[in-house]
Amino acid sequence: MCSPALLPTSVATALVLILASASIASAQLNNTTNGPNAAVTNGTNAGASMTTGDDNSAYGFSALQKTTTGIGNTAIGSLALKSDIAGSHNTAVGYGALTVDTAGDNTALGYSALFKNTSGKLNVASGAFALYSNTTGTYNTGDGYQALYHDTMGNGNTGSGYQALFTNRVGANNAAFGYISLYNNTSSFNIAFGSQTLVSNTMGNQNTPVG
Repeated sequence: MCSPALLPTSVATALVLILASASIASAQLNNTTNGPNAAVTNGTNAGASMTTGDDNSAYGFSALQKTTTGIGNTAIGSLALKSDIAGSHNTAVGYGALTVDTAGDNTALGYSALFKNTSGKLNVASGAFALYSNTTGTYNTGDGYQALYHDTMGNGNTGSGYQALFTNRVGANNAAFGYISLYNNTSSFNIAFGSQTLVSNTMGNQNTPVG
């Protein structure tokens, strides 16, 4: 059999389309109700468990692999949203983004962003390892490399900047803007503006320094 490189352009193109269609079809063998809207896939095991889910997109090795009934999810990157079963309206872009997530309405952009999130909802992580350790925390925003890295159950935190709120685990309603601001924080209701602001604060509450 001739290789695609030796075939006329039209024939080679047709073969590529056939192979791509076969790849998508194989990922939807379990789909029972929603036809071609269940998943648009490209990658080994991407969307492999889809049954009644609708309007999902999975690109990358094991992206959305375990999703069965989730709706409106987008996973781009190997292992992105791999463990999601019924969660909906998630967006994961990057290797390992939202890998163990089973909840909904989360956005992770970056390598291993929100990697450990399980039931936390309405979180936004932008940057490599942002909100990496979050498991059940909700309403958090981590913007920057390792922002809110250790946060597990804290709610309503915003960390913007390199390792902002890095150590925070359960503290709530904190806002840190700047390089390692509130780096060691473990408490709640603090606001820090500027590089290294409140970097040594651990248990102090209701601080608002600028500079």
